Amino acid sequence: MTEFIRAAPVSPMDLIHTINGVMASITNEAVKSIVSFCMNKAGEKLSHYPAAKTHHHAYFAGLEYHIVRMLEIGEFICKQRSFLIRI
Repeated sequence: MTEFIRAAPVSPMDLIHTINGVMASITNEAVKSIVSFCMNKAGEKLSHYPAAKTHHHAYFAGLEYHIVRMLEIGEFICKQRSFLIRI
């Protein structure tokens, strides 16, 4: 399908693999439970949804792509600011 419509520059399979890896690394059980609930609720739709209607990752798998980019930014900021901790 991505040959015919605009899509994220990374495959949805790679994006969900990255998200699942970060989810597995969450050590705070309460946070992990909330994140797991949200991911399960979105299910397979997450791989299809855009992040927004226009401009902001408005393409196939845009929401997944946005989530991965935000995870990368969070990881970068935590490395820059030693008082921040990864959960």
